[in-house]
Amino acid sequence: MSKQSGKNKPFNNGRFVRARKWIAFALGALMVLMLSANLYLGVRKAITKEIVPKLLGFAPLIVISGSMEPAILAGDIVIIREMPPEAYAVGDVVSYTEAGLVYTHRIVRIEQGRLILKGDHNNVEDEPVARDQVLGQAVLVLPAVGRLVLWFRTPVGLGLLSLVLLAIVLYDRPAREKREKDTDS
Repeated sequence: MSKQSGKNKPFNNGRFVRARKWIAFALGALMVLMLSANLYLGVRKAITKEIVPKLLGFAPLIVISGSMEPAILAGDIVIIREMPPEAYAVGDVVSYTEAGLVYTHRIVRIEQGRLILKGDHNNVEDEPVARDQVLGQAVLVLPAVGRLVLWFRTPVGLGLLSLVLLAIVLYDRPAREKREKDTDS
């Protein structure tokens, strides 16, 4: 039997190569978008000293307690959206600040213009909250993504992320050099 040419090898056909390029492009674009948003939020937080900086009225928060279980679990990411203070209603899940900390709980009632909140898993209600303490309403929950984000902040996670990014760059390099060599011929 003769050696197979590169064109006959599995996963080397044109359709697979195009799909791989599009996936790599989409992942790269998503990574650039996420890194840009995180850089913006980090710089804004450093400059303005905001507890929760927002990008276009939205902010991601990592849930660290089980007070909202089963609806929202520890390790989930909650995306909040800034709303006018009068827009909040009973049943909304909102994030608010109290003594420099951020809490995400459900509005159970409104008394004298102040919001009474309670975590779904908690036995007692929170102290009444002024509407101007509310940072935003939860509009999206990304299950367990926060655990991954927190893990990537550890030395091991950061090292692994760096190795993966390096492998992606190095993996494409020989293919790019071959394409350039083929076009020069």
